[in-house]
Amino acid sequence: MLFALAVAVFFASQIGAATRSIDTMNWQKENYEKQIKQLEDGEKQLTELVEKRKELVGQSQKVQEQYTALLKDVLELSKTDADAAEVIKKWNIQQAAPSDSAKKEEK
Repeated sequence: MLFALAVAVFFASQIGAATRSIDTMNWQKENYEKQIKQLEDGEKQLTELVEKRKELVGQSQKVQEQYTALLKDVLELSKTDADAAEVIKKWNIQQAAPSDSAKKEEK
């Protein structure tokens, strides 16, 4: 009789442990699902931000190209115009040496 009682207690404790394990696994599963959802949302937001920034980057590149063209014109004009030469001198405007990749493209 004592043995049967000990076996019953043992099985009851095993069932309790299994129940707690199931509860823990369900909790972990819920947390993983939340984390996956957060990662998916973060990826979506990042993609949207990249798309929004592409337009700004394009505008910045266009403005930079316009400034570069303007300064090149001022540098060229400074060869014949005293006012342009004064601006070049005052603001220390210089044309940068071409990069290695630009030199390769010219060849």
